[in-house]
Amino acid sequence: MSWCCALRRINGHHAITDLIAQRIPLEDVQKLVGHKDARTTKLYDRSERKVTRNIVERIST
Repeated sequence: MSWCCALRRINGHHAITDLIAQRIPLEDVQKLVGHKDARTTKLYDRSERKVTRNIVERIST
């Protein structure tokens, strides 16, 4: 994979995570990005929750 393709992929992942962070319903995100299986989209939701939890922990200490 070229660095250009890798960069597009990273930006796509960031965009999906950003939509979830804005509380866009997972079903809408799934349709928007073309995931056939909802489990794929839910992986991004778990990732977003983990990031949020880490930020809150850092602020709390």
